[in-house]
Amino acid sequence: MIIGDQRLAEAHHVLCDQDTVVVDFPESSVRIGLSRLLPEPDGGVVLDCRVHLRGEDGAPRGSASTSWQRVLTGRPGALHQREALLREVVAARSRVPERAVARPELASLRYLAAAV
Repeated sequence: MIIGDQRLAEAHHVLCDQDTVVVDFPESSVRIGLSRLLPEPDGGVVLDCRVHLRGEDGAPRGSASTSWQRVLTGRPGALHQREALLREVVAARSRVPERAVARPELASLRYLAAAV
């Protein structure tokens, strides 16, 4: 469902394969791994996000990468989770120094574990 979203119109390549989403932009490559937080139907999903930056020639910039995690509550595959996934992909572009894109609200695993 995210492949045809207009927010990804500048992407060169979008791939959704089982539990992995890969979006290649001219300046970066975003990879998000999905895993269930709990085995229950409403257990939530963990997003393992990583963005690799590219140089002006399109080649990877050596060790220029950033990673983070997000937890999405609710039933896996729910509409609000797909929207949050898209926001993470778009926000990942803001991690590229030449771009300025609004970042979503942060929710770390450590914060959520302390709340339980």
